[in-house]
Amino acid sequence: MDNKKFEIKPSQTPNRIEGIDHLIMTRVANYLTNHPEQTPENKREAFAHTFSLIEAMLKVDKDIPIKELEKAYKAMASSINFSYEQNRTFNKFKNYLDISREYMKKLDTLPRLELFNELTGLDLSQEERGNFQIRRGAFAFEISANQRIINMIVNRGKPSTTLGELKEMLFPDTGTFGVSHYISDPNNERVRANFIVFPRKDPNLLEVGGNAISGIKRLEMYLDNGIDFRLSENSKDSIKTHENQHAIFNTLEFAHRYENPIDVKQELKQILQTTNPQFIKEQDFHLFCDYLVKTTFISHAANEVIANLKEKNMVARVSILTDLKLYDFTQPQHGANLQEENELIRNIINDIFGGKTPNDANKFMKIYSSFSEQASKNINRTVRMVAICIDKYNLDEEKLANVLMFENFENWTKVLGFIVSNPNSSIIKKTK
Repeated sequence: MDNKKFEIKPSQTPNRIEGIDHLIMTRVANYLTNHPEQTPENKREAFAHTFSLIEAMLKVDKDIPIKELEKAYKAMASSINFSYEQNRTFNKFKNYLDISREYMKKLDTLPRLELFNELTGLDLSQEERGNFQIRRGAFAFEISANQRIINMIVNRGKPSTTLGELKEMLFPDTGTFGVSHYISDPNNERVRANFIVFPRKDPNLLEVGGNAISGIKRLEMYLDNGIDFRLSENSKDSIKTHENQHAIFNTLEFAHRYENPIDVKQELKQILQTTNPQFIKEQDFHLFCDYLVKTTFISHAANEVIANLKEKNMVARVSILTDLKLYDFTQPQHGANLQEENELIRNIINDIFGGKTPNDANKFMKIYSSFSEQASKNINRTVRMVAICIDKYNLDEEKLANVLMFENFENWTKVLGFIVSNPNSSIIKKTK
């Protein structure tokens, strides 16, 4: 008898689904073996671990069936009794991911140059058309480009200035390293497609050196907070990780908004009780400012901090994140949740201050400034606390990112307290 015919051929080796099953089995089993507790803190970390597993599955196959993601969630849920809110969050995420993915697949049928134009709104010159690549990822279209194209995308829609044009001519290879944004499906504006942009190669030494010098100038902040000074990594891979995390944050935000659509304009009208700024009451304006803090300032801060955590540069960047000259989260024009919300908020503020008498305008500006200053202090304090805990307790930044991503920013300090007080926390690295 010829024994060769009983050999396992390559085509009979485990297929992709079996490979995913093995990934689920090992990741879930390893976590449960080390963290079998049913405490609220462990449920929080188990949920974050499950999402990191789902993220890993999507990296293996961006088009993996939703039922496979459900399988991963159920595998963990068979031993961890997730809360009602956690189950709702996962269901909203998977349902929206499926809808968003279909829209992205539709866009992906366009020729590359046409797709680039659809996403960014830019028409590239003939000589620039070979300086970018684009592919569809799990959470966003990924555009790698030279720095000149990145600068064009970052500045699109903004009026050009003589100084800006001169800088672009003299220093075309410097500027913002990456960007994350999205476009809406014209047939259903509640469906979004994220896109991220990052450099084709590592940033040049001049830029990295400039960041290092800038960081050294902020050394005092590290000394004041007892944090070990670190230099950030500025590779194209870290930039890509950072921008992709913004896309993940957006996906979760859009998933929430898709299931619970919010008419922002109507909400703000109800808060202000009138469409005429001349008749806005002081107490209504207080409510408006409170809304602004929660929907814009805090959300933008959380988005940026988590992105720095995910690329493992949070401690190195904390001095930058707390520098109001660079990151003033308490400004409506920052891209926080949704672009149209910020545009509406900006117009309302302009209407209020523009339509009032000088005394009234000053009164409302003081109210706004009070909320803004308090929000800045709270954000700054929380951002510093995240960095201090990472440094002092040797926390895993990537794991912490997935925990905080599902928590309200206002609760971050409390969550950090739970983590650092539990020596068995999965977020604490076992060796330093």
